[in-house]
Amino acid sequence: MSLSNLIKETLDILDLNLIFTENCLTHEKIGEDICKVYSGSLTYFPEKCLHCQQENNQTIIKYGWKKVMVLINDVSEYKTYDRIKKQKFLCKSCNRSFLAESTLTERHCTIARRVKLSIAEKLKENTSMTGIARAKHVSTTTIYRVLKDFYTPLS
Repeated sequence: MSLSNLIKETLDILDLNLIFTENCLTHEKIGEDICKVYSGSLTYFPEKCLHCQQENNQTIIKYGWKKVMVLINDVSEYKTYDRIKKQKFLCKSCNRSFLAESTLTERHCTIARRVKLSIAEKLKENTSMTGIARAKHVSTTTIYRVLKDFYTPLS
């Protein structure tokens, strides 16, 4: 098993396009907390443009990188992030750019799906939203959004 696969297995990441290299783990001070930060890169060849849906017949080119920080579940009681260097693409048909997408998060979101699932599980217990927010390092507004996404009222 490669080092990248071992890290993905440990962090419960299923995305095959996300690659971690040796020495990808650092401890950094983010805000007032010492956090674990795993650095990786996400790239692939897209099949079609996200905007115009044009098939990729040499019309989509790699167009640089963008770094994003994604909050993932805690590791050894440390607040933990993935610093992902995402590939940018440019579509020559519509002249618009877009980022590589990962199964780790939804589009335009910096909180991992696993964190949201964990929040949904905690909402089943008799715990306050503020307590869950503190434990998961998110805002109470995020807790409310997860509640709205996962639970529908009985009518």
